[in-house]
Amino acid sequence: LALPALRSARRSRGFAGVVARLYMAAGLVTLLLGVVIGLAWAGFVPVAALLGAFGVSADGVFAAFRIVTIPVVAALAFLLLWGFTGGQRQVEHTHVRVPLSDLHDDLRGLRVVQISDLHIGNGLEGERLARMVARVNDLEPDLLALTGDLFDFDPRFVEDGARLLAGLRARYGVYAVLGNHD
Repeated sequence: LALPALRSARRSRGFAGVVARLYMAAGLVTLLLGVVIGLAWAGFVPVAALLGAFGVSADGVFAAFRIVTIPVVAALAFLLLWGFTGGQRQVEHTHVRVPLSDLHDDLRGLRVVQISDLHIGNGLEGERLARMVARVNDLEPDLLALTGDLFDFDPRFVEDGARLLAGLRARYGVYAVLGNHD
């Protein structure tokens, strides 16, 4: 019942927006940690039975479980923290050369740049988005494909984001498809 109000509050720039975004992020983190701990238990039950068959006490089994799961949960917590902070600022750039037999000579050396999951409005907007557009244009693509999740649910960023994306240039055009966030 509270989800529509949280989504609405999440979009606001004030204190309510900060609280709503933190609340939803904490909920997601809690859910993921709970799933990992549940999976750890499900995987550990057969191990516990095996340890019990070899005479290890219940206290020893639970001690082993804690020793094994603490680094797993800590690693997941670190990955979630990284994903919600510094990880969102990372842009992966991969260069792939695709050899195609019987390719027409006019298409040899065609440079295709593909961009995906920008999630504009979730930290990538304004000057950061302008720098990303400049970085893509510096690649001098022949064809540019934007493959979904350009925006992140918040309609306030659509106009400015679209204006900045309009600065993308490619010799044969810029093409886009929408994703589930758009």
